[in-house]
Amino acid sequence: MVQLLIHLGCPVGLTTLGDGSTMSSGATAMHVAAVQANCEPSDELLAVMRALADVAADLITARDDDGTQPLHWAADWATGKTVAMRFLLDRDAPINAQDNEGATVLHMAVYKVRD
Repeated sequence: MVQLLIHLGCPVGLTTLGDGSTMSSGATAMHVAAVQANCEPSDELLAVMRALADVAADLITARDDDGTQPLHWAADWATGKTVAMRFLLDRDAPINAQDNEGATVLHMAVYKVRD
């Protein structure tokens, strides 16, 4: 379905307004796909990430309003899985990128260890 929407010209760079609880504002489809692919890895979700990146490579480094990139989201929601993180890193996502509070992907991953 996602590939069809992209093919039909759906703008892939639009961002969310956020609801203040589950999703921060400024998130792209790549942010959401990174979370989904790490929570429940599948070939279909990786195909979605690939399709998004093929149409708009800048989605790999897109920042939401908190300054977090898809790699931050993938690390924050990793649940022990690294599929999305590996995909983003293979596409040159900056591993040392900091969000608006200075947190890196490593900070996100270490924070998750306690969960």
